[in-house]
This record gives sequence, structure tokens and C-alpha cells, in this order.
Amino acid sequence: MKFTAAVTHVDSATRLDTALHQANPAVLILDINADDGRKQISVVQQRWKETIIVVLGAPRSQPVLEVESVGVYAVEDIALERRSLQATVVRALDYLKVTQENNLLKVDLARASAIATQRDASDTGSGKPATASPLRALSRAFRKFGDLESLLHEIVEGVSSSLMVSRAGIFSRPRESDTYKLSAGLRCLPETSSAGYSEQDPFVRWLEVNARVVADITLEHVKDPEERILLKRALDGHGAEIILPLHAHQQIIGWLFVGQRVTGLPFSYNDLEELMATADYISAMMDNAILYEEVAVQKTLAETLLDAMPLGIVATGMNGVVHCFNHAAEKILGLEADQVVNSTLDCLGSRLASLLANTLKGEFADESLEWVDPKSCKPISVRTRGLVCRDMCVGAVALIRDLTTDRMIRQKEEELERASLVAELAAAMSHEIRNPMVAVKTFAQLLPERRDDPEFCNEFNTLALQEIDRLLSIVDQIHEIAHPPDLESNPIDLGDIVKAAVNSANKKYQAENIEIETLVDDQLPLLHGDEYALEQCFKHIIANSVEALTEQKHPSIKITVKNLNKKNGSNGYFVSISDNGNGIPESILTRVFSPFCTTKHSSLGLGLSIVKRTVVEHSGTVNIDTGANGTTIEITLLQEKHANERKEPADS
Repeated sequence: MKFTAAVTHVDSATRLDTALHQANPAVLILDINADDGRKQISVVQQRWKETIIVVLGAPRSQPVLEVESVGVYAVEDIALERRSLQATVVRALDYLKVTQENNLLKVDLARASAIATQRDASDTGSGKPATASPLRALSRAFRKFGDLESLLHEIVEGVSSSLMVSRAGIFSRPRESDTYKLSAGLRCLPETSSAGYSEQDPFVRWLEVNARVVADITLEHVKDPEERILLKRALDGHGAEIILPLHAHQQIIGWLFVGQRVTGLPFSYNDLEELMATADYISAMMDNAILYEEVAVQKTLAETLLDAMPLGIVATGMNGVVHCFNHAAEKILGLEADQVVNSTLDCLGSRLASLLANTLKGEFADESLEWVDPKSCKPISVRTRGLVCRDMCVGAVALIRDLTTDRMIRQKEEELERASLVAELAAAMSHEIRNPMVAVKTFAQLLPERRDDPEFCNEFNTLALQEIDRLLSIVDQIHEIAHPPDLESNPIDLGDIVKAAVNSANKKYQAENIEIETLVDDQLPLLHGDEYALEQCFKHIIANSVEALTEQKHPSIKITVKNLNKKNGSNGYFVSISDNGNGIPESILTRVFSPFCTTKHSSLGLGLSIVKRTVVEHSGTVNIDTGANGTTIEITLLQEKHANERKEPADS
């Protein structure tokens, strides 16, 4: 048989009587060599007759010989091994259990007539308790509603004074703990103050399962002897005459216990009924106080987080009254929270008030709106959303962002970008213009001496025209970057545009002996876009690929055009242009789409920047995958639903 027993160590004779009072009946293991050991045996046998005494001492010693004749349960060697001692204790506990059950049966028979007489007297009497109602005494506890610890102390004092009991206390479980401890007590024993009960403790489990009062006058109704012993130990351990469970949300949140009346009179059944009503009232008070603390903590946390957020937050109820106005909103809008909270929307300014009012009606923009606040003169971005609870709008919130810093950063970035662009443009222009100007200058210096030389004049004329054309080409490219032409959107066939760019490249780079493979899907939907801009875009990409193949033995370019059908009903066009060159250097890979980014001496590096701009203007994306085996440029263009037309076949 497996026993589970609580072991209490008593290190002084003065605390032995208190410990036995709480744990009686018990098994007492006593060291006979301790101070007053022999005397303590006599005291225990006189006052605690049900206690089983096991004495430990030296075999055949004088103290052991003396106690063997006084009726102790067992005398064992103090050097007894652990297993033998455990066996002795188990036998003693078994004997104690049988003794308790027999005593309980005797007590039941003896008290049956007395309890019946008391019940009859209480039924025929006035029906009113001799003491004041504890419910009236708990009115003071309401003042401590926001402080759970103070509330429990007020409850204990109110119950103690109204019932005129010697002691009272409340066990409860602190937040985030699994142990019930004494939270408030009046004249409680030290052992009670230090006691702790886990959720799986047999006494806690009994209260949870049975959910009823534990009292001396009701123990006879507990049929199971083991349960009666458990409850009797609980009453003695608390030094109590009554223990009342406290429930909330279908679980035990603690229990209230009261000791004997200072008058010595016993509690009646009428008293128990009123105490049970009081326990229900206390349970509700404790539950509300716990919820109040949790709400207070959550509110404090929410207010702290709102004030720490860089976004301005304004929240309003359904009636248009402002309930929340955080610190960031004060700084952005130049208003004080004290002036705004509990006021109507009008105090926020007409535009923000109108935006929140429309949101309360269910009308709000999906994207942020921007304007300059008239009071603070700051550029702000505002987004509103409705506060919905159970499919009902209960308020609205505005998220306000100060754009001052963003605009300053953007302005700085634009200034730096312009400065970088000007520097790159100056470097490129100086390089590209210097070479033709040097050649023209050289011929111009020789012209006075050789003007009569027809061959020189022809050569000078040819060179001058070529270099001027080159300069004009540079000027045109820069002008195109600075002043891009407006796009003309018309239904076009993307496959035809790609083929036209390939045909132009074949003619231009015929001497390079480069194989250009083109794969175009049949029956591509018509794309709404600018034919000239897209053709120039593909010409620039093919030109870059050709220049990357100058050192390859078997140069090749592969172009693929596909139709991508999207789930939302719109069409997408995928264009892939691959070459087997040496790839783009890693040093310039991150800025290949920037103007004037190039590794070639005879180029301004404007081609890919024009490509990127053209693709973006056609609602597309462009990506580059490059490596030692070549480079692939992938372009995706999106086509809206209304453009899903197909090119009519030509008349035969």
C-alpha cells in the first residue's frame, strides 16, 4: 500500500502542542534523548490521546527502558536503517487510520441526538442569528475595491467583527501562481501563515468537486471515512471551525475560514446558511477585484504603448467624442490632450474631424491622405479605420504621421542624387566631348597650312561631320533623359515589336556574326503601350548583349516572349533576353540602371536607365540575373482587363 503523508519538523517543545493541535491525530516520532523527551511523552499522552508515539533511542539505555512501559506504540533504535523506519511508520499510520474510523463512528452515535435537538431548537426559534450579519460588515470593503490585498484584509476584519470569532482568514492563489496561500488573516497560527496548497492537493480537489461548506457540525454527513479525516485535518490545520469555498468561473479561487466564537457558543445551521451566502458575496467581490486589477494593468500597458508610439493616434466613440489622444498626436497637431479628450471632433480641425466623421459612417479611404495641418503647419499623413465589435461600428481611429522628417530626408536624397547625376554627367560629357573636339581642333590647326591639299580637306570634312554627329547624338541622349517624350498608348503587338528590334539588330551587327534566337508565343493579346518607346527599350538591351559578346567564340542571344494569365483576369507579358557573355561586373551590378553607369569608353551608359524608365511607365518590372556564363534580363508587363483584345488576322 502506498502512503502519502505530510511531515512537519518541530524543533522546540513549545511548538509541539501547536503542531499537534493542527495535525491531530498524528504519528509522533520522538527522539528520547532530546530535551524533556520523557516529559513530552507524558504531556502528549494526557492531552492528545489519539496520537501514536514512536520513540527513537539507544537500545537497552535507561531512557528507552523507562518509556517501554508507558504505552508508546513502538521503540526503535535511533540508528535504525531507513527502510525499517519507513515500515514502522507505515504500520503506525495504518493503525491510526483504523483508530480514527472507529472513533468517528462513536462520535456519530453520540452526537446524533444532540444535533437533532439543536436543529429542532433552531427551527422553532426566531430564525435570526445571535450576531450581526457579516454582509452588513462588508460594506467597508467596497472602499478598497481597487486594491485586492486591502480588500481581503477588510473582508477578514468585517467577518471577524460581525461573527465575533477568535480568528479568520482567506486563502487565495496569487496571479501566475499554482499555490494557494494565506492572503489575509487575523490571529492565525504561524503554521497556517506558512502553509501552501497546490491545485492537486486532496483538500483543494475535495472543495472543487463537492463545492460545499466544511464545518464540525456537518462532518457527520460525509460518508467516506477518509474524506472525513481529510476535512477534520484541514479544520485543525487552519485552527478553524468552518471553511467556506470561494468560487468564480467554475473554479476554486480560494476559501474563507473562521475559528470559534469568543463566547464559546457553537455555530448553528442558520449561521452556516448565512455564511454560505456571505461566501458567495465575497467570491463575487474577489472576482471583480481581480478583473479590475487585470483591466487596470491592461489599460496602463495600452496607455504606455500608445504614448510611446511615434504615430499620432486619435480614437473616438460612436457619438463623436474623443477618448484617446496620445503624446505623438499632441506634438504633431499642436493640441493638448486635456483640451481634446472628452470633447467633440470639432476641436481637431475641420479636415480631420470630417475624415473621422465619415469613417464612423463607414466611409473611409483605403490609402493615407496627406495635407498640411493649419495649426501646426506640419505636413501630415492620415489614415482612418473603423473600430468594429461584433459586426458593429463602435468608434473610429486616426493614425497620423508627421511627414516633416521624411520630406527633409527625401529632399536631401534628391539633392544628393542630383549632385551625383551632375558629377557623372560632367565626367561623361568631358570624356565624350573632349575626344571629338580634340580631333576637330587638330585638323583646324592644320587647315591654314594644308587648305590647298584636296585629300586633307576631304578627310577634314569627313571627320568633322562624324564628330559633330557624335556630339549631336550625345546631346540627344541627354535630352531624352532630361525630357522624356510623352507616351502614346495604343493597341500594339508585343511580339511584332520584339521582332522589329531583332531585325534592326541583325542589320546593324551583321558583321559580328551573332546568332539571335527568337521564341514568341502565338496569338498574344494586344498590349496598350507606346510602340516606339518599347522598340527602343529592346534595342538598348540587345545592343548591350551584343557588346558583351565581343570575346566569345560562339556568341548567341536568346529572346523569349510569353503570355502570362493572371488569376484576377488581367494578362501579363514575360520577355526574357539572354546572352552567353562574361556577365556584368559585380562592382556596378547594384547601379546598372542608373544614368552614366558604364564600363565602356565609347558610351554614356544611358541605355539601361532608359530601359528601366520605359518598363516602369508601362506598369512593369525588370530584373537582371548575371554570372560568369552570361546575363539574362527579364521583363514583366501587366495588361489591364479592358486590353484583352487579339490582333485580327490579316486578309489573305
